[in-house]
Amino acid sequence: MSCVSDPFQTRPVGQITAPLPGATSVFRHIKLVFCCHGDVPLQEAADRRGMDAFIDRMRHDDDDDGQTLQRHDSPTYDRTPSEDNYPSSQALYSGLAQFKADLMEHIHLENNIRFPRFEGASHA
Repeated sequence: MSCVSDPFQTRPVGQITAPLPGATSVFRHIKLVFCCHGDVPLQEAADRRGMDAFIDRMRHDDDDDGQTLQRHDSPTYDRTPSEDNYPSSQALYSGLAQFKADLMEHIHLENNIRFPRFEGASHA
């Protein structure tokens, strides 16, 4: 699978982490070396690390999370509190609805924006 050319593919990982401090925690999480071998292009670092297996696992986890959310919609009446609920119950349902929206946005960003960049790097 090839991805549209991404400037991150050929950029050394050390140069990616410098302006994007959050990238260091992502790289540490996926065990992508960025300090001692910061001059290695992302494409090469991803190939060395076997990024495809990692991304496949994360996609699988995202699918599981989405299915879990769908299973919980029915028993909770799609997270809509009845009119006679206490304020604390209404707050709980509101929090659950926000959690679902946040998680769905997170899954969308990973599957449709972030992962394709790395998949392109490891397949280029």
